[in-house]
Amino acid sequence: MPIIASRAASSARGYGQFGKIVKLFEYLVVAGGGGGGNGNGTGYEAGGAGAGGLLTGTQEFDDNITYTITVGAGGGAATNGSNSVFNTLTAIGGGYGASGGTNAGSGGSGGGGAHANTLNGTGTAGQGFAGERPDSNSCGGGGGGAGEAGATDGRGSGGDGIESSITGTPTYYAGGGAAWSAARGILGTPGLGGGGSSTSTLNGTSTSGTANTGGGGGGAYHTGGGGTNGGSGVVILSYPNNFNNLVLSGGLNYSLNTTNRPGYKVYTFTSGTGTVKYSSTGPSNIQEALSTYSGRAGLIGQYFNGDWRSTISTGNIGTLPLSSPTTYSSIAYGSRGDNYGFIAIGYFLAPTTGTYTFYTSSDDGSGVWIGDIAAASSGRTTANAVLNNNLGGGQGDTKRSGTISLTGGTWYPIRIVHEEGGGGDNLTFSWAGPGIGETTSLSTYFKAPMDLSGNNLNTYYA
Repeated sequence: MPIIASRAASSARGYGQFGKIVKLFEYLVVAGGGGGGNGNGTGYEAGGAGAGGLLTGTQEFDDNITYTITVGAGGGAATNGSNSVFNTLTAIGGGYGASGGTNAGSGGSGGGGAHANTLNGTGTAGQGFAGERPDSNSCGGGGGGAGEAGATDGRGSGGDGIESSITGTPTYYAGGGAAWSAARGILGTPGLGGGGSSTSTLNGTSTSGTANTGGGGGGAYHTGGGGTNGGSGVVILSYPNNFNNLVLSGGLNYSLNTTNRPGYKVYTFTSGTGTVKYSSTGPSNIQEALSTYSGRAGLIGQYFNGDWRSTISTGNIGTLPLSSPTTYSSIAYGSRGDNYGFIAIGYFLAPTTGTYTFYTSSDDGSGVWIGDIAAASSGRTTANAVLNNNLGGGQGDTKRSGTISLTGGTWYPIRIVHEEGGGGDNLTFSWAGPGIGETTSLSTYFKAPMDLSGNNLNTYYA
């Protein structure tokens, strides 16, 4: 039975205590869904998982007050989902589906039981409903959803989630995972809102909850191996277009849409942890600006004719600001001729804390600086370069690397230079980090310089 969220009336402004003007933002917070139960070969069908807890309403934003956001991950097989957080609100991760002789997990919504002798999981008041407790052996229970209990729409069916139009497009969130009831000959239906499906055959495939809906995972066939994953959660904030962009920091992955819901900005946070604030004056530093505005993905760079061998060791080729720069999503070139130089500048976002490795393969020399020295107007040397691939010297194609420890969620200035005298010529830049294999891509964690208002720049300094 579909459930539709009643959107609280929103206005551009509201009046708080003592007449203080505050901003009213709409929010939708959905936790990660639970993982579906495992098939353990006993003849007892596994339970579908409960959906992640769901909270929706309006929130007052005071000017320049920081609020924390965490987007919960979906649970692995037979594991609860993770909580999602916005300010003081915590949506509880979905409960896992039961496996064989184990009880189901409780959470935002509860997981379904595995057969008549196992308990279903319970939901959290105001966030979700209980999973189904089967009435017979060889029956899997449907996981609870944010809008209704498991099995509301039939045995083994996941409970439906709640429909919200906060993004401008009506969408269901937090549906429960389905299960197979062999004793009843019934294959439950997934709950609306990303609930995973089950299977009624040995070689069939159960499905996971849908990403960024908080849907519960489907239960496995009793001899069908492992259960499924819960869908990851999501945090969505929406407010009138005439207000400034949010100021963001930390490791949040998000998108900003200003057209799908007419008159509103919609931020959709899909993973990570970080902070947001509303500021009537906008970002106060470059870290906030880079996290707030989309800008140009990649680095900007330009070629300069001439002999730059005597200056490349200081990271200087040509002059900044660059004229007629090009935005690069990767840097790999060769066979351009003799006597030229190349420089690329921008920012690198360390996605997690750890050691990062930067590589160049070049003919002739090349180098990389990272940190404040990369953005400075002077002071660079071969000694403070993260990577010195024979800066100031001639060589055939040679690959070298350098490493540096960086803090996750921080944007670092980066400068890449290359100089060619005579003979063969080429440059390829690549990088690697914690959990990220060597890649030449600059599309995700690199951004060209901008000012505090988000305007594109072709230089680090005026």
